[in-house]
Amino acid sequence: MHLNIYQNRVSNLWAENRLLKFVVVVMGLSSVVSIFMSIHAINRQKVVILPPVVDKRIVISGNDVNDDYIKLFVRYTLGLLLNYSPTSFNDQADDCLKFASPEFYQQLHKKLATLKEIVKKLNISNIFYPDRIKIYRNEQRIEVLGIQRQYAQHSLVDEGTKTYEIKYEIIQGRFFLKGIREIPSK
Repeated sequence: MHLNIYQNRVSNLWAENRLLKFVVVVMGLSSVVSIFMSIHAINRQKVVILPPVVDKRIVISGNDVNDDYIKLFVRYTLGLLLNYSPTSFNDQADDCLKFASPEFYQQLHKKLATLKEIVKKLNISNIFYPDRIKIYRNEQRIEVLGIQRQYAQHSLVDEGTKTYEIKYEIIQGRFFLKGIREIPSK
Protein backbone atom coordinates (compact mmCIF):
# COMPACT_ATOMS: atom_id res chain seq x y z
CA MET A 1 0.00 0.00 0.00
CA HIS A 2 2.81 2.43 0.76
CA LEU A 3 4.35 1.58 -2.61
CA ASN A 4 1.24 2.87 -4.48
CA ILE A 5 1.42 6.20 -2.65
CA TYR A 6 5.05 6.52 -3.66
CA GLN A 7 4.27 5.68 -7.30
CA ASN A 8 1.44 8.27 -7.41
CA ARG A 9 3.70 10.95 -5.98
CA VAL A 10 6.46 10.16 -8.49
CA SER A 11 4.01 10.16 -11.40
CA ASN A 12 2.58 13.48 -10.15
CA LEU A 13 6.09 14.95 -9.97
CA TRP A 14 6.85 13.71 -13.50
CA ALA A 15 3.62 15.24 -14.80
CA GLU A 16 4.34 18.52 -13.00
CA ASN A 17 7.89 18.51 -14.38
CA ARG A 18 6.60 18.01 -17.95
CA LEU A 19 4.08 20.82 -17.45
CA LEU A 20 6.80 23.20 -16.20
CA LYS A 21 9.07 22.31 -19.13
CA PHE A 22 6.20 22.99 -21.53
CA VAL A 23 5.53 26.39 -19.91
CA VAL A 24 9.25 27.31 -20.11
CA VAL A 25 9.39 26.36 -23.81
CA VAL A 26 6.21 28.35 -24.59
CA MET A 27 7.54 31.41 -22.73
CA GLY A 28 10.88 31.15 -24.55
CA LEU A 29 9.20 30.91 -27.94
CA SER A 30 6.88 33.80 -27.16
CA SER A 31 9.91 35.91 -26.14
CA VAL A 32 11.68 35.14 -29.43
CA VAL A 33 8.54 35.96 -31.43
CA SER A 34 8.11 39.17 -29.44
CA ILE A 35 11.70 40.22 -30.20
CA PHE A 36 11.26 39.69 -33.95
CA MET A 37 7.92 41.51 -33.94
CA SER A 38 9.50 44.46 -32.08
CA ILE A 39 12.36 44.67 -34.58
CA HIS A 40 9.88 44.56 -37.44
CA ALA A 41 7.75 47.29 -35.83
CA ILE A 42 10.78 49.53 -35.24
CA ASN A 43 11.89 49.20 -38.86
CA ARG A 44 8.42 50.10 -40.12
CA GLN A 45 8.02 53.03 -37.75
CA LYS A 46 7.54 56.38 -39.48
CA VAL A 47 8.36 59.76 -38.08
CA VAL A 48 6.59 62.75 -39.60
CA ILE A 49 8.29 66.07 -38.94
CA LEU A 50 6.73 69.39 -39.77
CA PRO A 51 8.44 72.18 -37.83
CA PRO A 52 7.50 75.78 -38.66
CA VAL A 53 10.57 76.41 -40.86
CA VAL A 54 9.84 73.40 -43.08
CA ASP A 55 7.18 74.03 -45.67
CA LYS A 56 6.84 70.43 -46.86
CA ARG A 57 6.11 67.14 -45.19
CA ILE A 58 9.18 65.14 -44.21
CA VAL A 59 8.87 61.38 -43.74
CA ILE A 60 11.57 59.19 -42.20
CA SER A 61 11.14 55.41 -42.07
CA GLY A 62 14.24 53.49 -40.98
CA ASN A 63 16.88 54.17 -43.64
CA ASP A 64 14.33 55.48 -46.12
CA VAL A 65 13.42 59.17 -46.38
CA ASN A 66 11.41 61.17 -48.87
CA ASP A 67 12.85 63.61 -51.42
CA ASP A 68 11.79 66.68 -49.45
CA TYR A 69 13.96 65.57 -46.53
CA ILE A 70 16.98 65.14 -48.81
CA LYS A 71 16.39 68.52 -50.49
CA LEU A 72 16.08 70.22 -47.10
CA PHE A 73 19.43 68.85 -45.94
CA VAL A 74 21.08 69.60 -49.28
CA ARG A 75 20.00 73.23 -49.07
CA TYR A 76 21.14 73.43 -45.44
CA THR A 77 24.56 71.82 -45.98
CA LEU A 78 25.22 73.82 -49.15
CA GLY A 79 24.22 76.93 -47.24
CA LEU A 80 26.83 76.08 -44.62
CA LEU A 81 29.52 75.26 -47.18
CA LEU A 82 28.91 77.88 -49.87
CA ASN A 83 27.32 80.90 -48.14
CA TYR A 84 30.03 82.38 -45.97
CA SER A 85 31.96 85.45 -45.01
CA PRO A 86 35.30 85.66 -43.19
CA THR A 87 33.53 86.12 -39.85
CA SER A 88 30.99 83.31 -40.25
CA PHE A 89 33.19 80.69 -41.92
CA ASN A 90 34.54 78.99 -38.76
CA ASP A 91 31.16 78.32 -37.16
CA GLN A 92 29.60 77.18 -40.41
CA ALA A 93 32.51 74.83 -41.14
CA ASP A 94 32.16 73.27 -37.69
CA ASP A 95 28.41 72.83 -38.19
CA CYS A 96 28.97 71.26 -41.61
CA LEU A 97 31.47 68.75 -40.23
CA LYS A 98 28.67 67.36 -38.05
CA PHE A 99 27.01 66.03 -41.21
CA ALA A 100 30.14 64.38 -42.64
CA SER A 101 30.25 60.59 -42.64
CA PRO A 102 33.17 59.09 -40.68
CA GLU A 103 34.94 58.13 -43.93
CA PHE A 104 34.63 61.65 -45.38
CA TYR A 105 35.28 63.62 -42.17
CA GLN A 106 39.07 63.93 -42.41
CA GLN A 107 39.00 64.86 -46.08
CA LEU A 108 36.36 67.54 -45.54
CA HIS A 109 38.17 68.83 -42.46
CA LYS A 110 41.39 69.31 -44.48
CA LYS A 111 39.52 71.06 -47.33
CA LEU A 112 37.77 73.40 -44.91
CA ALA A 113 41.02 74.18 -43.04
CA THR A 114 42.71 75.13 -46.33
CA LEU A 115 39.70 77.18 -47.40
CA LYS A 116 39.62 78.89 -43.99
CA GLU A 117 43.14 80.27 -44.49
CA ILE A 118 42.26 81.54 -47.98
CA VAL A 119 39.00 83.14 -46.84
CA LYS A 120 40.69 84.96 -43.95
CA LYS A 121 43.74 86.01 -45.98
CA LEU A 122 41.85 87.36 -48.99
CA ASN A 123 38.68 88.47 -47.14
CA ILE A 124 36.45 86.34 -49.40
CA SER A 125 32.67 86.09 -49.19
CA ASN A 126 30.69 83.56 -51.19
CA ILE A 127 26.98 83.21 -52.01
CA PHE A 128 25.33 80.27 -53.75
CA TYR A 129 21.73 80.31 -54.92
CA PRO A 130 20.55 76.74 -55.67
CA ASP A 131 18.25 76.58 -58.68
CA ARG A 132 17.73 72.92 -59.50
CA ILE A 133 18.26 69.84 -57.32
CA LYS A 134 18.29 66.40 -58.97
CA ILE A 135 18.29 63.35 -56.74
CA TYR A 136 19.64 60.01 -57.96
CA ARG A 137 18.52 57.63 -55.21
CA ASN A 138 20.04 54.44 -56.64
CA GLU A 139 23.49 56.04 -56.81
CA GLN A 140 22.98 58.01 -53.58
CA ARG A 141 24.08 61.23 -55.20
CA ILE A 142 22.59 64.64 -55.85
CA GLU A 143 23.36 67.26 -58.47
CA VAL A 144 22.70 70.88 -57.58
CA LEU A 145 22.75 73.60 -60.22
CA GLY A 146 22.84 77.21 -59.11
CA ILE A 147 24.34 80.66 -59.37
CA GLN A 148 27.44 81.44 -57.35
CA ARG A 149 28.85 84.87 -56.59
CA GLN A 150 32.21 85.41 -54.94
CA TYR A 151 33.40 88.67 -53.45
CA ALA A 152 36.83 89.75 -52.24
CA GLN A 153 37.28 93.01 -50.38
CA HIS A 154 33.59 93.79 -51.16
CA SER A 155 34.20 93.60 -54.93
CA LEU A 156 32.61 91.01 -57.19
CA VAL A 157 35.34 88.62 -58.27
CA ASP A 158 33.45 85.74 -59.86
CA GLU A 159 29.88 85.09 -60.89
CA GLY A 160 28.53 82.15 -62.78
CA THR A 161 26.48 78.99 -62.94
CA LYS A 162 27.99 76.14 -60.95
CA THR A 163 27.00 72.51 -60.56
CA TYR A 164 27.88 70.53 -57.45
CA GLU A 165 27.67 66.78 -56.94
CA ILE A 166 26.93 65.58 -53.44
CA LYS A 167 27.26 61.96 -52.39
CA TYR A 168 25.24 61.02 -49.35
CA GLU A 169 23.92 58.19 -47.22
CA ILE A 170 21.01 57.89 -44.83
CA ILE A 171 21.67 55.91 -41.65
CA GLN A 172 18.74 55.50 -39.24
CA GLY A 173 17.08 58.57 -40.72
CA ARG A 174 20.16 60.77 -40.42
CA PHE A 175 21.68 62.51 -43.44
CA PHE A 176 25.46 62.07 -43.90
CA LEU A 177 27.70 63.69 -46.51
CA LYS A 178 30.02 61.19 -48.22
CA GLY A 179 31.50 63.62 -50.72
CA ILE A 180 31.04 66.94 -52.44
CA ARG A 181 32.70 68.28 -55.56
CA GLU A 182 32.15 70.87 -58.23
CA ILE A 183 31.34 69.46 -61.65
CA PRO A 184 33.20 71.39 -64.34
CA SER A 185 31.01 73.19 -66.89
CA LYS A 186 30.81 71.61 -70.30
